[in-house]
Amino acid sequence: MPQMNFAVDIDNNAFQNAASRAQREGKTIENILSEFVADYAGPVSAGSPISSGQTVTYTIQRGDTLSKIAARFYGDSSQYRLIQQANNIADPSVIYVGQSLVIPNVTGTSPTPAPVVSQPAPSTPSPAPTAPPSTATPQPIPPISPAPQPQPQPQPATPTGDVNSSFLNGDFDTFQPYLRDGQPLVWKEDRFPEEYGQHWKLKVLDQGKGRLHLMSSAVFGRFAQAYFGGGGLNYAYGGGNSQVIASRYEYDLVFRQTMAAQAGKKYRFGGLIVSFYKGTDNPATPDKIFKTLGIDPTGGDDPKSQTVIWGERDSTDHAWLNPSIEAVAQANAITVFVRIENKEKDVGETELNLVHLDKFTFEAV
Repeated sequence: MPQMNFAVDIDNNAFQNAASRAQREGKTIENILSEFVADYAGPVSAGSPISSGQTVTYTIQRGDTLSKIAARFYGDSSQYRLIQQANNIADPSVIYVGQSLVIPNVTGTSPTPAPVVSQPAPSTPSPAPTAPPSTATPQPIPPISPAPQPQPQPQPATPTGDVNSSFLNGDFDTFQPYLRDGQPLVWKEDRFPEEYGQHWKLKVLDQGKGRLHLMSSAVFGRFAQAYFGGGGLNYAYGGGNSQVIASRYEYDLVFRQTMAAQAGKKYRFGGLIVSFYKGTDNPATPDKIFKTLGIDPTGGDDPKSQTVIWGERDSTDHAWLNPSIEAVAQANAITVFVRIENKEKDVGETELNLVHLDKFTFEAV
């Protein structure tokens, strides 16, 4: 469609005001004069073909808003919603210089074609016209997301003891001597060697005025037969041997074993434990002998470390317990603990508190 132009005469002061406003708002003098004409001659747009009731296009200039554009074309700024809806604009405040808009239902009288507006010679140099806006539609700049922070990686464990390639002797079927000052201990006239499970580490956290005794269930069976009568029973769960802890006095001890593990993988540790307060001939008495399992997912070997995860502290008596605990390895080694706490300070000369450990397992889950 042909471009419609018309001529107006303006004095030098009006031109200078228009030039100053164009420089201030980043527009061309033609834009300013067109807006001036729109204010006095009705709803027209410079360079836009207008005929009654038709749809026209308009390129957004610097400083435009939908309200200003509506006032220019309709003579009513509140009609901006017509332009917003026609162009599927979600937020009327988000428009861009150079963006092409469809202006629907434009009415009004088209001016008579005439030469381009004449400009009197200014008394001072006119500011250079700004470059025409780009016709490309700019895209909104997406918000800057923070750079991802590196996640801490599990560090290799550095236990002070040995690290087994896998879990060993969970059945307590093989044993090693229980040493004191480098010498093997033997109970009762050198007849009953004291020992505890091979591949396990032992730490006595607290001990009363008398020492505790560690034996295989086979050795303890012979001891019980010699001093308490009976048939010398090897008391274990489902055959084989079990670890026996016997004591007249209070104690707090921990068995532990450290194995190679895969960081980030979950493991489960569990087994069978039974206690007999004052031996097997007396009634079950809870809250005397406490049994607890623990895991250090960092592979540390200190049972008092804050990294150890402890399970339920159970004092059930005269019944096999089957506790278990799970944890995700945080390093290339993981340590499991079996803690036994005997709270009775002294059960007397003719009694013994007994604990049996058997059938322990360690597996990935």
